[in-house]
Amino acid sequence: MSHVSSIPGGLRAGLNVIIRGQVPADTDDRFIIDFQTGDETGDEAAQNIAFHSSLYVNSGLIVRNSKIDGSWGTSDDSYILNVKAGQQFLINIFVKSDVYSVAINNETLYEFAHRVPLAQTDHLHVHANCIVDSVIFKYTETVDTRILNTTTEYSYSNA
Repeated sequence: MSHVSSIPGGLRAGLNVIIRGQVPADTDDRFIIDFQTGDETGDEAAQNIAFHSSLYVNSGLIVRNSKIDGSWGTSDDSYILNVKAGQQFLINIFVKSDVYSVAINNETLYEFAHRVPLAQTDHLHVHANCIVDSVIFKYTETVDTRILNTTTEYSYSNA
């Protein structure tokens, strides 16, 4: 199943995106997480993809990349995924000023440097072989830790 949602307020440092879902038991391939420009979902869509993460369930491979003006950049690959078919997952993506920091099932696995300005990215697309149960967009802004720390949370749920 595919999940597309607009990112409330757009992508920005301090945003924490929490994706809960599951990998169907009969899956033998991958699922994909994209932070992208626009809500188009076709493979040939011309939008920029600021952060693309392909998670290969059987091999454990995670491929990170970005697509700028229709062209893919150089991928960053590693065999660190510990999610199996038939399992639920929790993916936490924290947007920092210079990188995306990604934890899967409460284990921080990798960082990916920004290649597209954050302000240009306004949609989340989770697709391929997974079922998305819920997505939470949680933004925390610290003006001065002694005075104010505000959190705004938006949730999308299949339930």
